[in-house]
Amino acid sequence: MGMPDKVWFCGLIWVILPFSIVVGQPEQGQTEQALQYEVGLRLERRWQLRAMGRNVDLSTVAPPGVRLPALKEGKPLFGTWPGHRSRWGSRWFLLARSGTDKPYDCLYIDTDGDGHLDDEQQITGNVRRSRSDTVVRFDPVAVRSDGPDGPLTYHLAVQASFMQDRIICHISPACRYVGQVHIGQMDLRCDVLDLDGDGIFAGRSDRIILEDDQGNGLYIPTGKLVDVNGAPYWIDVTPDGRRLRWQRADDEAVGFLRVPEALASVTLADSDSAFRLRPRHKAYVLEPGTYRVVHWSMNRKDRRGDTWTAAGSSPRPERSAIVITAETELTLDGIGEPLVSRVTVKGLLGQYQIGHELLGPMGEQVTLEVNGRRPPPPKVRILDSGRYDRTLSFAYGLSGTCTLSWREPAKIRRPVVFTAQVAGPFKVRSQPYVLKFVNRYLPHTGQQVLPARAIVYAGPQECNAAALIDGQGLMQRDQDELIEHDTDPNHMFLLSSGLKATQIELEFVEPVELDLMLVWNYNEVDRTDLGLRQADIQIWGQDSGWQLVARGVSFGRAEGTDDYDEPTVVRLNGLKASRVRFDRIAGFSRSGRIGLSEVQFFQPRPTKAIKPRPADGGHMWVGQDILRWTPPAGVKGQQLFLGFDPNQMQPLADLEPNHCLVQLAGLANGSRYYWRIDSIMPEGTVLTGDTWSFSVGGLAGWWRFDEASGQVAKDSSGNG
Repeated sequence: MGMPDKVWFCGLIWVILPFSIVVGQPEQGQTEQALQYEVGLRLERRWQLRAMGRNVDLSTVAPPGVRLPALKEGKPLFGTWPGHRSRWGSRWFLLARSGTDKPYDCLYIDTDGDGHLDDEQQITGNVRRSRSDTVVRFDPVAVRSDGPDGPLTYHLAVQASFMQDRIICHISPACRYVGQVHIGQMDLRCDVLDLDGDGIFAGRSDRIILEDDQGNGLYIPTGKLVDVNGAPYWIDVTPDGRRLRWQRADDEAVGFLRVPEALASVTLADSDSAFRLRPRHKAYVLEPGTYRVVHWSMNRKDRRGDTWTAAGSSPRPERSAIVITAETELTLDGIGEPLVSRVTVKGLLGQYQIGHELLGPMGEQVTLEVNGRRPPPPKVRILDSGRYDRTLSFAYGLSGTCTLSWREPAKIRRPVVFTAQVAGPFKVRSQPYVLKFVNRYLPHTGQQVLPARAIVYAGPQECNAAALIDGQGLMQRDQDELIEHDTDPNHMFLLSSGLKATQIELEFVEPVELDLMLVWNYNEVDRTDLGLRQADIQIWGQDSGWQLVARGVSFGRAEGTDDYDEPTVVRLNGLKASRVRFDRIAGFSRSGRIGLSEVQFFQPRPTKAIKPRPADGGHMWVGQDILRWTPPAGVKGQQLFLGFDPNQMQPLADLEPNHCLVQLAGLANGSRYYWRIDSIMPEGTVLTGDTWSFSVGGLAGWWRFDEASGQVAKDSSGNG
């Protein structure tokens, strides 16, 4: 569990108040135990507590009928502590100045509940001034009331922040109930917290903390079903917080969770609770439902005997969920090792900022310690395709991130590979970054056509491989024209362990002419050896049946990075097919287990230019004035036309057959232009292209967010 931010609580004075308790008769089968009252509220560093207390409004209008103390200076500010009305009522308080040039540093509060302030003692606050605000903090003050078991005391803390445009007054709890309780033959430390500061300890927002001496802990609301020593118990607290109550729940339907020995601890959370669990011989009892892994840690010793700790926090929600079902035991796998050491490189014109992050299998950030301290920062090896080979050390930033600056030498030969070197005894997969050649392009493609389904055959067994054709994981992530595939295995297909792929088949709804097939190999970090190495490519024609198109096609191994943008290109030469098959499959791994990231198909290019960029009706910024398109096929030349009127465009340039971009100059800001590409056919005839348009500069979009409802904000710029 990540550490909470610093939260200030007034006067951390620790007082244990003894009092006599009249213990009521518990319900049948229920046990209860008295707790002790403590003044002061320290933050539990092991639990990430949310903000405590509440903000209250202040007014200069005196409350009617309330007797006030004699004040020295100015008009006071009035407010009420919104205590639980059935017990505390609303208690008036006021803030006043101790002098003409003083802030509101005096507090009077109705501690006895008689509805008046003239009989209350003045409390003087501690003042802290800064350029942006003045903060006045008051030590905890006790308010009292009568309860069913005798007099009640509740300590609260007041803080007022005075800024130029507003005043924020915050009232927070400054007390709790604590004790040692004996449940299920276990001694547990207990804390009962009134998190919303309303004077009652059994509300929806309030929490109970139970911890044993093994490091296991529960952070729960009242009335929660939890595990205590391997058995289910209902846990709650009396509204005044004085007594903890529990009852065995053997008749409840529960699930079971086992924490692997490789972990030192793991913290799970559901909608209102958190559970810190350590490995033990018995499975843990949990209510059926969905939980998230929010933190984990594991310990290892290196060869020198030093103790290393790896801790992961804040994983991606979609990758950290686990589902507990009734009467079923689940082992918590896929947490901790292997870690992923990822390098990032950002920059232009030869000056780069190199970064490093250590991630867990759920996408969570991982931190390392050795003997309780941060280890030396990792190193990065920079290796080009020639003789350049350097190893540099990262430096820790203020937030714990690792960065360094690097200038690309003039004689370096791309591609350049950046690989981080992380010390420690943990299993780490390296995810390098590859700085590639500039101006790389894939072959020009026609319109994309999507298969209806994808099947991987493992002998007689058919495996649905929809992940090969759904487009997930493909995204434009950088400045070049190429599309990258990410490293998330959820966006790829991988045959189940123990199965051996024999064929991969992709089927279309109807026969279609195919020109190119692009294949992104299996791109999971440090597992690219599971990719496809070689295969024969066959197509099925309605008249010809299966036909061999290419024998022994070699597929490039994926990079294992999020910049994987060079798929293998297979030419299908415009043949008409309803199915495409990968046959005589061989992988990089001898296991026969095959994975692929994505397969895309494209029709032959027409004799007219297609795919304009900017898209038709789109926008172009000044300084980025480049027109791009997919050139026509089978022509001997192209001609570019441009103008303000679609009916009066002027010829701008004669272009080669495969030319696909033009840099423009002198465009008028705020204007709309029309353009087209005409095809010059081999026999000299001209085929007129489609007319497209784009606007330059000006207002790209205006979203006023003035809608009264709905989830779509209207663009008021007039640009679409």
